[in-house]
Amino acid sequence: MKRTISFWAILLGMCLMAESAFAVKNLWRQCGIGGMIFRETGWAAITSNIIWDLGTTATTSEISSDGLCEGKAANTAEFINTTYANLEEETAVGSGPHLETMLDIVGCDQAVRPVIIESLRNNLKSEISTVEYSKKSKSEKAESYYNGFMNNIANHAKACPLT
Repeated sequence: MKRTISFWAILLGMCLMAESAFAVKNLWRQCGIGGMIFRETGWAAITSNIIWDLGTTATTSEISSDGLCEGKAANTAEFINTTYANLEEETAVGSGPHLETMLDIVGCDQAVRPVIIESLRNNLKSEISTVEYSKKSKSEKAESYYNGFMNNIANHAKACPLT
């Protein structure tokens, strides 16, 4: 029991130190899993990141991909992770409000949207047909969808500006 209380006390102390240590940008608060789930609650984001993997995902995501933890790309990742089931269904159909919202987040021109949606449909069709797809977690599926979407956006950078 004392160990459990000590653990939580240390964790809380780490959260408070991490919260105040980064005045401009707090990687544990803004990045990683905690940053995606608890955008408005800094202490909860930090706690989540520390509990999940001692903050390595948060720090790695910022170091490896400049700007990943903020802006349109991060907002898109969060949206895809949160609404993946809807996006999967709407992508299969070829239209829907979640698809439109995702394209709005990135700021894609109306003219290029049908091309991107068709490409997403083809990607999803290919992925669903694999044996591995059924074994993936929701997060893994969402991440794969995000990667495919970002590849499409890169092919249409002028029509879908990320900056």
